[in-house]
Amino acid sequence: MLGAARRALSRRPWVIIGLAAITAFVLGVIGFLEAGRDASDAFYGAIRLFGMQVEPRDPPLTLEIARFLAPLTLAAAGIGALLKLFSAEIEVFRARRQREHVVVCGLGRRGQQLVDALRARGEQVIGIDPDESGGGLDVARRRGAVALLGDATDPEMLRRARVDRARWLVCTCTDDKTNLTVAGRAEDVAGEDSELRVFVAIDDPELGWALRERALEDDAERSTAVGFFSVAQEAARAMIRRYPFLDLGDGAASPPQVLIVGTGPAAQGVLLHAARLWEGLRTADDERLPVVVVDRQATGAVRELLAKNPPLGRLCSIDAVDAWPGHTELEDLRDRVSGGNGLQAYVCLDTESTAIAAGLALERWVDGDVVVLVPSAAESVGRFLALEPGRAVAGHRVVLFGAIEEACSPELLERHRVESWARALHESYVRQQLAAGATVAEKPNLRDWEELSEAVKRDNRDHARSIGRHLERAGLEARLLDRWGIPAATLSPEELESLARSEHERWREARIADGWTYGERRDDGRRIHPDLLPWDELPDSSRETNRAFARELPALLLAAGFALERKR
Repeated sequence: MLGAARRALSRRPWVIIGLAAITAFVLGVIGFLEAGRDASDAFYGAIRLFGMQVEPRDPPLTLEIARFLAPLTLAAAGIGALLKLFSAEIEVFRARRQREHVVVCGLGRRGQQLVDALRARGEQVIGIDPDESGGGLDVARRRGAVALLGDATDPEMLRRARVDRARWLVCTCTDDKTNLTVAGRAEDVAGEDSELRVFVAIDDPELGWALRERALEDDAERSTAVGFFSVAQEAARAMIRRYPFLDLGDGAASPPQVLIVGTGPAAQGVLLHAARLWEGLRTADDERLPVVVVDRQATGAVRELLAKNPPLGRLCSIDAVDAWPGHTELEDLRDRVSGGNGLQAYVCLDTESTAIAAGLALERWVDGDVVVLVPSAAESVGRFLALEPGRAVAGHRVVLFGAIEEACSPELLERHRVESWARALHESYVRQQLAAGATVAEKPNLRDWEELSEAVKRDNRDHARSIGRHLERAGLEARLLDRWGIPAATLSPEELESLARSEHERWREARIADGWTYGERRDDGRRIHPDLLPWDELPDSSRETNRAFARELPALLLAAGFALERKR
């Protein structure tokens, strides 16, 4: 209790100053009374202590303490007031020194979680929020981040945050419109030469999907890479990945049943991701994943989801149960769920207390862990029931799964299209070079992505952006694997040749822009290369190097979560 009090006081310096002032006043009154003054003179004298005025020549100890404590308290209050007055200017000064940092716009729960995670990883962070009373700015400052009070949609505020020198900007404001406005203005402020990458939180599922699809088409032509994410969808993806319904190594002939409690965006995301996983795992085309969905209007929600995602019907056998997910109703569900090969339960309800209650009811008869999605596992009311984030504890098989912790993490920033393609390109290069016998000592760039210099990462990102243009010329496009039924495209000889030609032209233009010239013998010191020729004049052995890249491109994109598709 004393430790908690100390922490509370350290976060509230004005409370400490106030207590010191009261202590000085009380000691002053007592001291003057001990010196023989009457009550009114004692009160008046205690007030005058704050102006460093004391009359007795030999004051008692209490008055001696008060005569020093009072002016010190007044001085501390004055300094605090000045710091408060100029705090905005101090934060702006700190922001001016930032480079290669992350800007987080909107310091609600999502923004605070992201700031916490980024600072824990050692990243430099600038947070922007328009509400000083919301607590987000104070949380950011305590974590060592620069915290700016203001409107992130204001270009001047983005300039103060040095967006032009930032590495990432994440929009986690209160609504989709504000986030999109911030993203657009940040792109203008950053300028064409910026390496800024923007990630935008979108809560509307339909809008988020449309924007992600549009971003795939726009990324190749824009200098600022923009990506979109949904907390509900990211949490659903993480739930399936962390707690899969099927152990990939168990060799089971048929899957267990999947029980999903809820029909909101997160619950729908769990169903869709489970179906896509099953699509790649099932051994027969007619084998369907048994799923039970429970909610008050489960039938209508499932019908609507099937209408939007027709392949879901051939991949899953869905039993929709229209029932309130309370203790009695879930207990009655026991006979309806067979679970011959086991049962994996996911609880995704809008109200946290209802979700935890449903999880506790299910753990009475569900064999495995019951995964309960809550807004924030660290702040969940389930902690009072001895439930722990991310793991079951003794006496319980309910696992709290925090949506904000999972979605608003530094790893989220690394799943952006350009970033994931750049990483895949680097990993492909490393594999090829190591297979050819190269070593890190000979070629320092054969290191993990995190250990590369920013200049090398920038080259890989430029290369990744160019892939979109290569595909466009060949009549191809990359699509997220979140879409249904995307066949793996087998590239024709014409498409391979088009991609190889485009890749060579990209490489040649980049080298010429960097000061390289043609010469019959390669000389890296003098920047001379024999392949700096138009494609038609290039030796076939050099063309084959580019064709090898084109042949590997489908697998490279697949590793990054994308599939090639021919344009219609």
